[in-house]
Amino acid sequence: MAEPIGPAGYFALVLIILFVLGINFYLLQALRGKNASSEIDIIRNAGNRLKQPWKPEDDQLDALSKMVDRLQSNEREHLHKGE
Repeated sequence: MAEPIGPAGYFALVLIILFVLGINFYLLQALRGKNASSEIDIIRNAGNRLKQPWKPEDDQLDALSKMVDRLQSNEREHLHKGE
């Protein structure tokens, strides 16, 4: 049979419950308070960052790729004009 939960188990369980309740209370206060938009933005940004962790780097690489394409097309035009 299963052994009963000891004092350390109950202590850990209480800590987990308090942690979850604390997070929920904090989010509720953030929604009702002055900082609601900033708190929601922080959570939304964190979610977006988890969905696309390399987005800033991908954007930089896309911009670099476009610059290289423009340079190459300008170089080709310059070579054709010189002929």
